[in-house]
Amino acid sequence: MLNRLLAAALATLAAAPPAPPVGQERLRPPDAVACGRNELTLYAGRVTGYEHLERELRLTIATDWSTEERVTLSPPGEARLEDHMLVRGRRFTADDWSAIEAEPGKLREGVRVAAWICEGPVAPLLDWQPPREGGEPRSPW
Repeated sequence: MLNRLLAAALATLAAAPPAPPVGQERLRPPDAVACGRNELTLYAGRVTGYEHLERELRLTIATDWSTEERVTLSPPGEARLEDHMLVRGRRFTADDWSAIEAEPGKLREGVRVAAWICEGPVAPLLDWQPPREGGEPRSPW
């Protein structure tokens, strides 16, 4: 009887899908993302290029998946850049610029971002991860 139970348990374990490697789990998009998961792409990593214009941000991201991606945030109509940004998962405010910029238009060293990109004409959502006091940010990804 014990042998049958053990054999059944082993068969069940063998049939179960393998768990994803640590650090490779699928991330849950923020509630503010304006599209479904099947229409969504994520570029998460260290920002290596940054241009802050009056109504536009241009980023180059060295992703955690060893690719280099370019993302442009250019909000439609009267929307502000801040309307399409988060910082550590919470709504971005005008006061948060100092957390990601060393001076206006110049990004701080070590800043990370998760750029959530919807298919179609929807502005990206940027979730900034600025460095914490004393060094590199701990990645939530």
